[in-house]
Amino acid sequence: RQRQNFVFTREHQIQNVVDTDSIGCGVRALVDGTWGFAATRVLTTDGVAAAAREAAAIAKAGRIARDRPVELLPSPAYPNVTWKGDFRVDPFESVTVEQKADLLLNANAEAMKVAGVKFVFSGLFFVKEERSFANTDGSVIAQTNVRSWPTMQITAISPDFTDFQNRTNVVQPMARGWEYILSSDLVGNAPKWAGEAVEKLGAKSVDVGRYDLVLHPTHLWLTIHE
Repeated sequence: RQRQNFVFTREHQIQNVVDTDSIGCGVRALVDGTWGFAATRVLTTDGVAAAAREAAAIAKAGRIARDRPVELLPSPAYPNVTWKGDFRVDPFESVTVEQKADLLLNANAEAMKVAGVKFVFSGLFFVKEERSFANTDGSVIAQTNVRSWPTMQITAISPDFTDFQNRTNVVQPMARGWEYILSSDLVGNAPKWAGEAVEKLGAKSVDVGRYDLVLHPTHLWLTIHE
């Protein structure tokens, strides 16, 4: 099961609140050394069994294109294992949408106090994944993980309206909960980030040429993503 929750604001208003919820089952079958895959959202005994039969049929159909059979290495069994990610406050169960929106609107208000800042967009992204894994080696593993990402885009405009600059990607995503959002201190940092957007208006343009580029470690997640 994967749940997502997004809250978006701009300046002094809530733009959108989005909740999604998807659930399903995936089956991998190995028949005569050939893989087959199938999935279903019908989570009944008959529905999952039908997906297993389909995965086996796909594996049999794929044998004609097989080069050499797949051989699995022996693996120990991990029965009845439960794993939880490193989050303390579940943003889906323990935090209201009003709390999320208030935090963003307060951060927006602080950014708007900086002279030259005209627009502020902010958002909170949350993902919660609950997975149950079982295999024929005897492993049965349940795992729950939460990912959180606070974001802001602060726009400064020059006094003569000939230029604008943004400060964005202020905090990297993290496999943590609501406590990570609070530790990012959007409200306290908003004036600093807003000031950086204003500073960019007066920054010297880069001349064409070859340069050594030094990336701050907190930028690495964005570099890898792109």
